[in-house]
Amino acid sequence: MRQKLFEIEVTILNADDELHHQFVEGEPFTVRVTLTATVPTRGATISVGLCDELGRDIGDRAIKGVVFAEGQRQTIKLQIDDPPLRSGLFQVDVMVTETDGGAVLFEAPAVESLSIYGRAPDSGGPVQIGGRWVVD
Repeated sequence: MRQKLFEIEVTILNADDELHHQFVEGEPFTVRVTLTATVPTRGATISVGLCDELGRDIGDRAIKGVVFAEGQRQTIKLQIDDPPLRSGLFQVDVMVTETDGGAVLFEAPAVESLSIYGRAPDSGGPVQIGGRWVVD
């Protein structure tokens, strides 16, 4: 059996740093990830991704070179100030890989979720499409 290299806690915060799971389209939010290493790592890449309710990737963001001592607990926050998300349920995935080799050290798929409620009745889908109409 493979040793579990990290313990994880993920929370979703609103703009006031309060625990929250429901947002209106365009409202900022933060994904807070707290990892505790069971073994030291020389340098890790931590990726936070979002998927729609069917598990399809929306996108991710990574931070490289995070070093952990054995038993060390670190918290990172991904602040999303102007999310392009529209109506739907979205899942948070977290992955930790070796920065130099890319080997997966830890995965936590669908570890947390959030709901977004849309405002614009004349558009649809999980992601906002920016632009303007021009009629010739």
